[in-house]
Amino acid sequence: MSAPLRGRWWIAGLYPLALLIVAVPVLRTLEAHWPVQFHFANWRFETFRHFFQLIAAPMLALLVAMVASHLLGHRLTLRLLSVFGWLLAFAMAVALGDGGLTFFQQRGTVDAAARAQFDWAGGGALALGLVAVYAASKMARAAWRLSGRRALDRRGAPREVGLVVGEPLRRG
Repeated sequence: MSAPLRGRWWIAGLYPLALLIVAVPVLRTLEAHWPVQFHFANWRFETFRHFFQLIAAPMLALLVAMVASHLLGHRLTLRLLSVFGWLLAFAMAVALGDGGLTFFQQRGTVDAAARAQFDWAGGGALALGLVAVYAASKMARAAWRLSGRRALDRRGAPREVGLVVGEPLRRG
């Protein structure tokens, strides 16, 4: 067993767990909204709403994979997960723009009695989307910064830090 994994073999199991956490909601969304019908505004709005209700699971999976790669000292994996996090944040921002336009396109077709409920559903999806974009970009930025640092030395032991509770580390 390699030095970084000694005593922490279970951390490597977080990668398949993260894959499982992200696969289930993505497959459920595809199953519920297949076949793709971009030309129907109803389909776009419903897919947008469903996607942003389930976005917490892929965000959690990304976080689990980032923590595992940092704890294991997999800097390249952490950097790739950071890039994936930026791409996810960008894709969600684009989806927010499209969902907002679809919301306003559909709002005119909704009955007056159901308009308040429709507005709350659209507002909730927008709020969740904004929080998800913010969280994904913050996680991606943190992972990018952490991937530039060495978390472990060559023996697999944690590196000494130069600062402990605001005081410099004293040697000797």
